[in-house]
Amino acid sequence: MTSLAEQIKTSGGPFLLGAKLTVADLVLRYFLVDLIKIGMFDYVAPEYVDAWPELISHTSSSADAIKAYQASL
Repeated sequence: MTSLAEQIKTSGGPFLLGAKLTVADLVLRYFLVDLIKIGMFDYVAPEYVDAWPELISHTSSSADAIKAYQASL
């Protein structure tokens, strides 16, 4: 998590590689952060991710980008 948060900081954010949403951002959000937050991983508290504000910000930024994409279809 620290490495992922650091990557977001290094890239200038709000995504892993900077301003563009990539498949890596979708995997981070849906297959890691969201699954942790809904309690899908044994022995990992849902609030575990809250220790990294960059990941919380990433989740909301990706949601906004996905909504904008869907609206453009």
